[in-house]
Amino acid sequence: PPNIDGVIPKEFTVRYSANTAEFKKAMRTILISADPLDTTKRTELEFNNEIMIITASNNEIGAESTDQIPYKLEMGEPTFPAYITINGGYLLDLLNIIETDEIAVDIPSFEAGKPQVVKNEQFTYLLMPLRKN
Repeated sequence: PPNIDGVIPKEFTVRYSANTAEFKKAMRTILISADPLDTTKRTELEFNNEIMIITASNNEIGAESTDQIPYKLEMGEPTFPAYITINGGYLLDLLNIIETDEIAVDIPSFEAGKPQVVKNEQFTYLLMPLRKN
């Protein structure tokens, strides 16, 4: 197996959690309007106090889809609003395999280029951020 020690962050400043079913439903809803030719399924997560606003855009036709879900800040004190842009398809893949009621996500920081990490007993899942348009 490849050596991934240098890729997965060791320290995290933020941890958020959300209901897995709500998160999955919101992701399915907003990804309908994502540009089908954009393989990144560019999705923005905006964190405001206890609400996460999830947005996907289709620049080709000028469409945008937004949904929101409650989340809990488990660790850290980010400055709100805080943003992360990720591949929404990869996030939905993760949400489809999680069997727990809640998903907890660790983030080294909200700075650009910092991955999100989801761990449990069976796996470690790394969500690399995308550049914001």
